[in-house]
Amino acid sequence: MKDKPKNRTSLEEFAGDYKSTKRKSGLFMPEEPKLVDVKTDSNFDKDKLTRENYNKAIVNIDEDYARFIPNNRKILVRCKVLEYHVSKTGIVTKPDNLVAVRTQNGYGIKGLEENPYPYSVEAVVISVPEGYDKYAKGNNVIIPKRNTIATKENTEVPFHMPNSFMLPEWKGLEPPTNMNNKHYGYLLLNDHDILGQIKSN
Repeated sequence: MKDKPKNRTSLEEFAGDYKSTKRKSGLFMPEEPKLVDVKTDSNFDKDKLTRENYNKAIVNIDEDYARFIPNNRKILVRCKVLEYHVSKTGIVTKPDNLVAVRTQNGYGIKGLEENPYPYSVEAVVISVPEGYDKYAKGNNVIIPKRNTIATKENTEVPFHMPNSFMLPEWKGLEPPTNMNNKHYGYLLLNDHDILGQIKSN
């Protein structure tokens, strides 16, 4: 006759038995808690700081772009970028900025890719037509979300930013993705695409 199993007096004893048998599926309770060494993601930190610095410096309007005078009620704005969110508990999260990408033949969606232009709906007015007085250089405005989203027709073509504007000295077909580039972030919009102005205190 087999001996009856001993009564378990605690969860620790139960875990200890499993630990001693070294079963892969057993419950394991470490004797002492161990601290996990979490390494800092340097790219994560660099991107976070780059975005913050860009938004702080956006009030320093580039005079080359300010000298451009748009026609036909067009407004030249420079978009701020989405910044990382820091929770009350200190958890830092990157803003979601994914775009659906079509398959090579253009039918159906292959997947999601990160938009290389993380524009915010908040922008700064850079230049307005002569005689225009609804908005002025330096005004903070809100633009529709649709104007901040880049498109990608299929996997074989680069992202396209509608309504983007660059001075002729920028030779690329699309705006730069580097926030430190002076040509980054500009859109030329119809004035009715501007939803409104954020008044300063």
